[in-house]
Amino acid sequence: MHYLHQHWLTSRTLVGAVHFSTASLRLLLGLGILLLQPGSRLHKAAGYLFVPLLLAVNFSALLIHQLGFRWGPFHLLIPFPLWALYQGMRHFYQKEKLDFAAKMRAHVQGMVAGALGLWAAFAAEFTVRTPAIGQLLAALPFDRVWVLTTEGLTIALLFRYLIRVMTAYQLRRLLNPRPA
Repeated sequence: MHYLHQHWLTSRTLVGAVHFSTASLRLLLGLGILLLQPGSRLHKAAGYLFVPLLLAVNFSALLIHQLGFRWGPFHLLIPFPLWALYQGMRHFYQKEKLDFAAKMRAHVQGMVAGALGLWAAFAAEFTVRTPAIGQLLAALPFDRVWVLTTEGLTIALLFRYLIRVMTAYQLRRLLNPRPA
């Protein structure tokens, strides 16, 4: 527990605890949703819990800041999961007349981006907050800023690829269901 408090729960506030717990729940829930059959009752129920968790994680992230009351680089990424959520849900609330396949394509792409976006943030946070990784990065003969920038771009590109693969996989499962 000391390790968790020392390296992960660094804000030591109620907002920090809310952020950490909702992010942890959302990591697991998002992964579960990706594995569930799209459109199933359980998938939909989990989705109704996923959306408020996504909002809570991002809103609490706005209230967390580094010591010295500055925002960190992760705060600049907050609009992206909110945009993904908007893209994933907007066709259900707008009066647009889209066919089922077009509606589902937008929904799946937005929600997969929202789910995997948090995993990308976790991967980036994990590399920054794990002391062994920090020591390894400090031992490299390069400037730490360039190492972290390269690491961040690598994570972003990897997760962009995973979003494309998972979106295609979910759309195949949803639009071409297996006969029962």
